Amino acid sequence: MIDNVSKKQKIILRMTAVELINALRRHKISASELLEMTITYAEGVSKKNTCFTVKLYNSARCAAKNSDILLLINSLSKQELCGPLCGLPITISDSQWLSGIICTNGGKRQKKLRPNENYVTVRSLEEAGAIIFAKTKHTEFNLINAMTRPEFIRSLITFI
Repeated sequence: MIDNVSKKQKIILRMTAVELINALRRHKISASELLEMTITYAEGVSKKNTCFTVKLYNSARCAAKNSDILLLINSLSKQELCGPLCGLPITISDSQWLSGIICTNGGKRQKKLRPNENYVTVRSLEEAGAIIFAKTKHTEFNLINAMTRPEFIRSLITFI
């Protein structure tokens, strides 16, 4: 999937989270540009294996624009106005509650569950400046012993 991108995109898509955060803070890449690259790459990967239960692209784009502004103000004022993960695009598990967003927890019975608050972990990530752009699938109710779907076999092996 990484073959159909520019040389700059290949370099960026192979960076670690720490390297990406440093690139964002040094203005080598904007949060908006990084998010778009990440979404494009993720969409390419998901053509083979749909890995997202919910895509939050529009809200993530707004968050990326805000992060770009905060990162610029940080560099001009020499003050820390944004968190340590400012501008970093991430996904969260479908088991993590995100206010107003469907949270199936991998199960069909909870397909209408829309929590009215965020989990503490989600709040912490957002306060740190991370940009949540999607929720990822997992096994039903996170039961790793009951995995039967082929796309989760690799996950099971990592836990053994």
